[in-house]
Amino acid sequence: MKRKKLICVLAAVFQIVALAIAPQKANADVIFQDGFETGDVTDGGWTYSGDLTVDSNAYSGDYAARIDDSGYLQKVISTVGYDTVYLQYARYTYGYDWQEMLTVQWSSDGSNWYDVEQYDGGWGVNQVQLDAAAGQQDTLYLRFVSNAVGSYERFRIDAVEIRSESGGTQPSSCLPEVSDYTSPGDFDYTYRSVGAVRMWVPDDLPANCRVPIIHLANGTGASCFMYGDILRHYASHGFIAACYENSNTGQGTQAIEAIETVIAEYPDLVDTKYGFTGHSQGGGGAIMGVYRAEAEWGNTATYAGFAIEPAHGFGNAPINWQSYYSQIQSPVSMFNGSRDGLVSAIWVRSGYLALDDNLEKVWYEAVGAGHMTPVPQDYASEFGLAWFRWQLLGDASACHYFKDMPNTSSYWRLQEADNLSSCE
Repeated sequence: MKRKKLICVLAAVFQIVALAIAPQKANADVIFQDGFETGDVTDGGWTYSGDLTVDSNAYSGDYAARIDDSGYLQKVISTVGYDTVYLQYARYTYGYDWQEMLTVQWSSDGSNWYDVEQYDGGWGVNQVQLDAAAGQQDTLYLRFVSNAVGSYERFRIDAVEIRSESGGTQPSSCLPEVSDYTSPGDFDYTYRSVGAVRMWVPDDLPANCRVPIIHLANGTGASCFMYGDILRHYASHGFIAACYENSNTGQGTQAIEAIETVIAEYPDLVDTKYGFTGHSQGGGGAIMGVYRAEAEWGNTATYAGFAIEPAHGFGNAPINWQSYYSQIQSPVSMFNGSRDGLVSAIWVRSGYLALDDNLEKVWYEAVGAGHMTPVPQDYASEFGLAWFRWQLLGDASACHYFKDMPNTSSYWRLQEADNLSSCE
């Protein structure tokens, strides 16, 4: 389907001026990282107690640090120059019995410790933002400590990273600015499949660049590849695009599994920013994915939802899906197709109204879009790229572009909007 862009010169000039004066979100800086690939924990400046080895049973790379029985693994890092500190690591426990736990802690003085979590499961990645007091410290202590007792109890640690966001006026992310939201971006990408999870991963990202994951939930009876245009569009602009192959996506559960799979496969590329999109039943599943992510990961990550012609509550979605919608705290957008004879504007609006009145939310109409033809992906690629760059990357230019779409293009009509944040 051919798309015509009606460019408003005045709006473009306003965007350029706004970019010049708007405060910019900071880049992610890696303060410390260690995957124990040298085979010696002392190379990374770690101290420890207990029976320690560097184990070939690793989460990422070739090695992981392992302590049998009770003991700890500890590292001291300077966070001077950084106000916001994020911690990511992979952890594993084996043979833990009642009340035996791996406890992850931090301290600014080595005496007063604050718990990050207690864990007694298999391999998994944890990503958290530490308390503000962890920033600007000459000595930030990080400790993994176990109270396990027994010859078969052990824990492993791998892929440890502490990062922050540098100050100053820098670009909104490590990804390049977008000049045309309807055209492919600058990146080539690699397609991979792990189990039921399909992944489109951008190649040759800038050094130390971490990017959001965008998960797409397919419609009833559809496949991930039917939405390949959207997924490839996001990947070409630097996002990791994922889709869980399933015919019943309304509950949003597959999105969580897909994101966890991507994190496991690409721990060095993933930022703690997750976008949820989907079409028809998968549109409802995208919104449910936001709900489940907030319940699963809390405030350790940033989320945004985007529903394409959403059939709210359809398929295997919970009967009381409206009550789940009302609990969502992250921004949600959606659109209906003006020629959609399957999912009506009334149906789409019912989901919009089920979201909390205080939520940042917006509903557009895609003028001329049917449910399957004309292909709604042509609309979703533009809409989603602008929305996710705004909500996940803090891109002021994308914010202006998104809000101006009904004014600069005949393909969009604003239906309702509430509590939209400023672009500045």
